[in-house]
Amino acid sequence: MFSLNGTHGAIYIENKTFTDGQPHIKIPHIREVPISDVVISGRIANPTDLLSLQLIVDVLRFNKCTDNMSLRLSYLMGGRMDREASEFEPSTLRVICDIINSLGFKNVDLFDCHSVVSKTLLRARNHLPTQIVNHVVEHRVSPVLVIPDAGAQHRVDAINEDRYPTVQCLKIRDSRTQQLSGFKCCNPAIVEGANCIIVDDICDGGRTFVNLAKILRGHGAATIDLFVSHGIFSYGYDLEGIDGISTTNSFRDMSEYPQNPRLRVFQAPFTPIPEPTDLANLRQ
Repeated sequence: MFSLNGTHGAIYIENKTFTDGQPHIKIPHIREVPISDVVISGRIANPTDLLSLQLIVDVLRFNKCTDNMSLRLSYLMGGRMDREASEFEPSTLRVICDIINSLGFKNVDLFDCHSVVSKTLLRARNHLPTQIVNHVVEHRVSPVLVIPDAGAQHRVDAINEDRYPTVQCLKIRDSRTQQLSGFKCCNPAIVEGANCIIVDDICDGGRTFVNLAKILRGHGAATIDLFVSHGIFSYGYDLEGIDGISTTNSFRDMSEYPQNPRLRVFQAPFTPIPEPTDLANLRQ
């Protein structure tokens, strides 16, 4: 789903799917979009979103509104496939970014991209969730931010800006099987009696966080919470050992997250405006 920034604010883009599965879009208020400055906001969470973006640009091009287009994405798929794993597999992220670049955007902004490769390929600005993490951590007694692996250290340090103590954890991932092992907390003394908040960019199945919780609990952590910018949660929200989960609506609309006292969902930057209720009812 996407929306446009027009003269009078955000403009909803109507989405439709034909019976054969083909996506279709309509922008009935296209004349309200300024010709010289067009901003498209939304997410690319699946191939349909990517095709919808191309269809939107086609309508803008027909109406001569493409001279100065900007794209703002709360989520960009493909970040976990940012290189060729073998000669038989593609670099999915590169393919996706090539498609986006072909549309002619002047500026691209991303919210907490999973791979810095996407930032490079799109020449994009990446926006970290510093303010949201501060909301998650504020008012907690003895908070410690947990860095889940070596690759996350630079990112968590940039988000934290030396506000809270941190503890580095490590893990080993088998590139052939994707199996995880070797979970380790590098400084257990920091964890004892602390309220730990694991900070990461994405949660799909949650195996990493369940295993980290076991290690942290074994070192005497008082509580263990999780913050991820992009909450996919393919296997649900019941992550063993995790007391509470915070995420954003970057990957799906706020209404699609369940009502759960252990789950807190923040508004992510660049998310599209939701579909009007009356329009949704007309389609039923």
